[in-house]
Amino acid sequence: MDNLEWVTPKENMAHAQLGAAMQAIATEQLLTANLKFDPQFRVFSEPRVKAMLREGATVYDVVKHIHGVTLKKQFAKGLDTTTKRNLRKQGVPI
Repeated sequence: MDNLEWVTPKENMAHAQLGAAMQAIATEQLLTANLKFDPQFRVFSEPRVKAMLREGATVYDVVKHIHGVTLKKQFAKGLDTTTKRNLRKQGVPI
């Protein structure tokens, strides 16, 4: 039982809120994990990107519609040839 500690109810609530905040940050990072932001436009584009992704847009929609956002090379390399071809036809830069 070395992993237990005595805390007050107030301390327990603060810890729970911190855990939820950390989980929210991790979720936000996962949303944009496959995207690369141009540093010059990041301040403007990142909030828009996150909003689009939360609403159900795909990373391909984001890349297609928001200036300064591209797919990370490692992610694009993992796509099969047919998918790459279809995305290029749709106007998604790869």
